[in-house]
Amino acid sequence: MKKLGIAVEDLSSWQGKWIYFAYEQGHSYDYLNAWRRFRKTYILSSDEVIKAEIKISGETRYKLWINGVYVARGPAKGYPEYQPYDRIDIKKYLKPGKNSFAVLLSVSGISTTSSIWRHRAGIIVDGEITFQNGKKQRVDSDTTWKVITDPARTREGKRLSNHLFFQEIFIAEKDESSWTLPEYNDKKWFSTEILGPAGVPPWTNMEERAMPLLSENIVNFKSSTAFFAGKNHLEWKDNTKLRDIFIGEKRKVVKEGKVKTIKDNFGNITALDVEKTPKDTFYSVVLDLGKISVGCPRLKIKALGGEYIDFYYTARSPKEPFYIFKNWKDYSRALFFDRYICGKGAQEFETFHFKGARYLTLVFRNINKPIKIEKIDFNFVAYPVKPTGKFECSDSELNYIWKTGEWTLRCCMLDSYVDCPDREQGQWMGDALVEEEVNFYSFADKPLMKRMLRQCAQSQLSNGIMYGAFPTDQHQFILPDYNFTWLLAAEKFYDYTGDVEILKEIYPSAVKNLEWFEKNLIKEYGMLGNPDGYWLFVDWAPIDKSGICASYNLWYLIALRSMQKIAKLSGKSPAVYAKREKKLKAALLKTFYDRKKGLWYEAFDLKKKKTVQVSQHANTLACLANLPIGAGTKKVIKDSFLKKSTKKMPRASSYFASYVLQALFKIGEQGLAVNLIKKGWGGMIKRGATTFWEIWGALDQPWSVCHAWSAHPVMHLSKYILGVKCTGTAWKNIEFDPKPVKGVKWARGIVPTPYGNITAEWKRNENGKLEYSLDCPEGVKCVKFPKRNI
Repeated sequence: MKKLGIAVEDLSSWQGKWIYFAYEQGHSYDYLNAWRRFRKTYILSSDEVIKAEIKISGETRYKLWINGVYVARGPAKGYPEYQPYDRIDIKKYLKPGKNSFAVLLSVSGISTTSSIWRHRAGIIVDGEITFQNGKKQRVDSDTTWKVITDPARTREGKRLSNHLFFQEIFIAEKDESSWTLPEYNDKKWFSTEILGPAGVPPWTNMEERAMPLLSENIVNFKSSTAFFAGKNHLEWKDNTKLRDIFIGEKRKVVKEGKVKTIKDNFGNITALDVEKTPKDTFYSVVLDLGKISVGCPRLKIKALGGEYIDFYYTARSPKEPFYIFKNWKDYSRALFFDRYICGKGAQEFETFHFKGARYLTLVFRNINKPIKIEKIDFNFVAYPVKPTGKFECSDSELNYIWKTGEWTLRCCMLDSYVDCPDREQGQWMGDALVEEEVNFYSFADKPLMKRMLRQCAQSQLSNGIMYGAFPTDQHQFILPDYNFTWLLAAEKFYDYTGDVEILKEIYPSAVKNLEWFEKNLIKEYGMLGNPDGYWLFVDWAPIDKSGICASYNLWYLIALRSMQKIAKLSGKSPAVYAKREKKLKAALLKTFYDRKKGLWYEAFDLKKKKTVQVSQHANTLACLANLPIGAGTKKVIKDSFLKKSTKKMPRASSYFASYVLQALFKIGEQGLAVNLIKKGWGGMIKRGATTFWEIWGALDQPWSVCHAWSAHPVMHLSKYILGVKCTGTAWKNIEFDPKPVKGVKWARGIVPTPYGNITAEWKRNENGKLEYSLDCPEGVKCVKFPKRNI
């Protein structure tokens, strides 16, 4: 079955129904930041279970327990018109007799960068259990399931940022922690109401996750970086003002003691002792995971009841700028707080939504008797990949840069590629073009990118344009130039994996997309002008986009080439795109290329009818597009992007630097490229970075300090310094072509491929000659080897 060229599933076999509160219970339209608990008990026979599987989804996010044991979280981000669902093997969780299925549902009631709100919420479960005797038992959501509003979670929390879900406010004394167990009495719960079968609006189509469930691994806090004490804010009990409370309080640095850390034999912080707080006073500790991570803090605690514990998540330490975003508009109005109010006795808590952070600030209030947090740790939640690629060389700084880039990407692989794990968790197409290739040299994962290519097509509007970030319905996230990176990413995905099916699937959407651009050409010049009403991004640099922007049109040129390849692989004629490419190339050369100077201009003023700006971006893209270049272009490309970017000379950000570095390697300036990597990315590490930043100098500004679009040195070092490059589809052909760089005497590494790992190594002997070894798996052929005299 197809819809707009995108494959959708036949839902006729689904027996489970979408369920929620019944209308007469007064909850149906009470959606904003709503929390719902669902449960159902099933009686299973004593016969052995040989197979048990369910399909499950929810609006907006769910967590599932069976017999009190946590099973999974989901669904993955997606469009409700293509609602994602998870297929889960539940056999190991079942037992003879009574079995409980419990689902906690978080309803956003508002669109985020991970979900689109369509004014309806619920869950759906569709499953079957097969016994040894051949009998089957259905496990389907219907009116026999029970539901209540979560009594422990209030709706008072503010949004974590403009793009995310809400702060979590948990009142433990109202909780019934046994609600996930089979023996729990749910007679006072409400019966659910059927909203409709699979396929009911707004979830008109459903698609399987098509990638693994998120992995969850417990990690420890490595150290404490600060202890504070101070007077409580006058409104400290107000659950709606967590940010105002935190910012409004004066913190005095104190020694460890009021809050005491307890460590294991490895030096990890595993528990805390907190003294009684004087009236209207708080104690606080800042715990450090050692590097930026993403996930959920967990507590095990004994308390009297009524103690307040506030959580503040940050990527920066108290000694660094912007530990607190005091301007509420900074960082997309970030409000990274949660609150836990203790109940009486022993209790455990883990936040529901995963958040990006390195530091967790805990603020203790209303501690009327010393309490002990018996256990504290962090559930690292991310996409399940294992480091497969490897890079090492004689320069230890480059090795550390490679590993830091790998970890940056690891923190930005969630249920999609994301820009950053804290502020947005947004799936941006331009970012992912960089992330994709970093992945193929480090993790070699395929499903995450394949799903992204499909979701970009699903974002298409009726006029053909696509979003630059998705799923979202925020029109300011339509970036026309990111439409081109989608086609490049699709071509690159094929090159690395050999998967042609996704190209065929998205091809109709790609045709419709490029028609939009063709219709919006300025006929007099045969090029694209500034697209009114849309965000033409290119880069953060001050590029003049008011008239005709060369970089925008160069991206279009490159995309037309990608489309020709996609068309051929899809069994279609590429002729129309070849013709468009030829015309656009001629227009670009005529308007922007100065043959005397060997230089490309960036901007053409439509009123003055002349070129008015030179940029690093246009010259870089012209070089990578194999257009004519001369001394002027080479000079601009070689100009350090670490200098200040100005209107006179827009220079690449840490994101667009990926393309500048590629151009430098292409023109034989690998020594300069490596020096820039050492200065730029090594400079971040020298300032304490454990992940790479969104822009140069991000630590001193309200910008992300974990942004995977800046992780590209991983790819550059493996491709050019180790020298292993994919030249045939799915790594069938490779080149082993290391670029000589002063100071790098040897390099070795592993590059993962669909056929297995490529192991490469080279070194210079005492005579300066190159010695090398290369081990390729069966199916991979090296078509170019290093010259021994390079």
